[in-house]
Amino acid sequence: RSFRQCWIRVVMSDIFISYKREEQATARLFANALANHGWTIWWDPQLQAGEYFDDVIEQALIEARCVVVIWSERSVKSRFVKDEATYALDEGKLVPAQIEDVRLPFRFANLQTVQLFGWTGSEEDPEFKRLKRDIEKVLVERRSKSASGQVQATTVVKADDRLEGAAEFRDRLADGSQGPLMVSVPTGQFVMGSQAADEEKPVHEVTIGSAFAIGKYPVTFQEYDYFASITGRLLPEDNGWGRYQRPVINVSWHDAVAYIDWLSKQTGKTYRLPSEAQWEYVARAGTDSEYWWGDDFRAYADNAKRAGILSFPRLFPKQTTEVGRFSENPFGVCDTAGNVFEWVNDCWHVNYTGAPEDGTSWLESMDGNCALRVLRGGAWNADGRFQRSAARHKYHPGLRYRHVGFRIAREQ
Repeated sequence: RSFRQCWIRVVMSDIFISYKREEQATARLFANALANHGWTIWWDPQLQAGEYFDDVIEQALIEARCVVVIWSERSVKSRFVKDEATYALDEGKLVPAQIEDVRLPFRFANLQTVQLFGWTGSEEDPEFKRLKRDIEKVLVERRSKSASGQVQATTVVKADDRLEGAAEFRDRLADGSQGPLMVSVPTGQFVMGSQAADEEKPVHEVTIGSAFAIGKYPVTFQEYDYFASITGRLLPEDNGWGRYQRPVINVSWHDAVAYIDWLSKQTGKTYRLPSEAQWEYVARAGTDSEYWWGDDFRAYADNAKRAGILSFPRLFPKQTTEVGRFSENPFGVCDTAGNVFEWVNDCWHVNYTGAPEDGTSWLESMDGNCALRVLRGGAWNADGRFQRSAARHKYHPGLRYRHVGFRIAREQ
């Protein structure tokens, strides 16, 4: 089974059922009874061999129009069920149902909840009929919002008090699906470069005079594969590590530009690769240390331990990991140190002599070599010195490699 087939199979459903594994028989009763009403249902027995459990469930949860959570003595203690319920509540698409008389988690205790204690699957049960009415109400409201234009081309996900005016958002594609998660970046000044390597000198001040947005994460396989699947491009190899929420790898600079051109046409917005100066500005996030968390690379070990990655000095000892698995920096951006090297727009210059001071891309002027493009950020196989905020690398724009991906920027 090809990955493209796997991608196409994860489609929007009417209802996602969240439950604890031990209640699978009851969940099946829910799925069958609701399907008999004509609704499309997604629940995890639909997973097929070779699919990545967490990734497919997350995508199905996001795509579902309504989420039915089955509360039981086991599920109220399940972090996964509570996380799914929290997401659905925040999105306004939660319909809870109790199958046992238990105390509900605090956030859900005051919600109207259908009580189906001892339910055996009867569609004539008054409480089940109430459940169907609650689901229909959610589905109608979401259709109404979409039809009335309340779902805008740009959907703001959240405002964050880390920085004044900072926000996360997604632009919508032409088919109504959501684009990559973006973070608004404020204007400001920073000191670019370091004394650690000749190519990072001279240290100079750069002014970012125009606000822009940058991808919260590197572009993922899920995002790139969607582009490739509908444009007929070859899918990049994943080295057997997994796709979905892992950063896309084995993509050239030209592949990255093709994705960005497509995304711009899909959204009507101006996307591009970040300039090298913009990338470092975001990576530093208001700090002047070697890494955004300080000068000690090993201080990041607490994040690595939480992710089950214990080998140092390499942060990602064997392969990439899912994006966002480590802490975000003060700008709210993840994975600027480690995971993958990231293409930026600039041509290669041997040092910063004559570099722009306004944050724009540095191309052919001042002996720029556009036969080489700049890479930023360390990769899963890079030592700490290569993951410093100031570290620079170069690579041929037509080559693809297993430690190279990219991140996108957008004009504000």
